[in-house]
Amino acid sequence: METIESIAAWQDATFGPVQSRARSIARANEELAELIRAWTSNEPPEKIIAEAADVVIVLCALAWMMRAKDEEVSLDFLGDGIIQPRHAVPAMAKCMAFALNQVTEDIIPFSLHVTVMYIMSYAKGLVAALGGKLQDAVDAKMVINRARQWKHDGTGHAYHMKENDDAV
Repeated sequence: METIESIAAWQDATFGPVQSRARSIARANEELAELIRAWTSNEPPEKIIAEAADVVIVLCALAWMMRAKDEEVSLDFLGDGIIQPRHAVPAMAKCMAFALNQVTEDIIPFSLHVTVMYIMSYAKGLVAALGGKLQDAVDAKMVINRARQWKHDGTGHAYHMKENDDAV
């Protein structure tokens, strides 16, 4: 079972140290855009669940970088994103924009920590509404991620390689 600590450790070993909180939020926003695309294109629930897991996986490095204790930010600890499922993705987008504002304005880390937890909680609620469990989705996605080849961008983040060697 993956934890925020195990994912953050894998990210650090695989991609190098995260260079900034702002870059982590920007990278998570890229994954959120993929979730929004899947959600608004009526993709099957499995695809939406996988995209929600991607958002959470990217945010793990940020949560760990803020020195949060694993038991405080475990996937089981997260609330169920008490929000109507149709509002979960817009709520995640709103929180992501707020998080970016917090890092660019150098707001205190606790506030950013709470915002990140809200995003992860909304993802958990969305996954549950679609009949899944966030922990299972993250575990499944990490099996794939650990087997992938990655193109590093020098910021502590990377993009997985396709067969033709182009990063996605």
